[in-house]
Amino acid sequence: MATDPPPPTEAVDTAEAPAETVVVERRPLWQRVVKWGAIAVTGVVLIAGLLFAGLNTQPGRDFVAQQLNRLSLASGLNFRVGKIEGSLFGAMKLRDVEVRDTQGTFATAREMDRVEAGDLVVFRTAGAYAAAMSSTYNSRPLTPEVLVDGSRWALVRPRIEVDRLIAADSIPDWLAGCAGAASS
Repeated sequence: MATDPPPPTEAVDTAEAPAETVVVERRPLWQRVVKWGAIAVTGVVLIAGLLFAGLNTQPGRDFVAQQLNRLSLASGLNFRVGKIEGSLFGAMKLRDVEVRDTQGTFATAREMDRVEAGDLVVFRTAGAYAAAMSSTYNSRPLTPEVLVDGSRWALVRPRIEVDRLIAADSIPDWLAGCAGAASS
């Protein structure tokens, strides 16, 4: 039996055999749009979350300090921050802060805690920016002055609001008719 030849196989004519039909069913368009939209939104949220968490690392804080150092206002006022310590979203300390304008540095702080709206910030030396050299030129209000003694402080010269500055101006009688004469 081990020496029996294999049974003969029948030859199949491929021309007569029916061709197989493959049917591919696709999901409806709205399901595909929802699926890929959800994948895209999840990816964006994941990347934003990683960036947000990465900002609170030392390289992230260094990046924020570099961005602050690149910021310059139209007036030429800019800031230099040496280092940011602590959490950007909590107890943050700024080290080696400089406030500068086109003439150079006019205020420095070796260490500065987080400043919130309404907090008082003291610049112990402000040079020509102090009250002695300030003016109301172009209706700019004067800087308020605060006297500080240890943990005590008092407002000794309040800011004069712009409305009061403008109200102090007057037009002489001999110019009162000029505006009407020029417009007629």
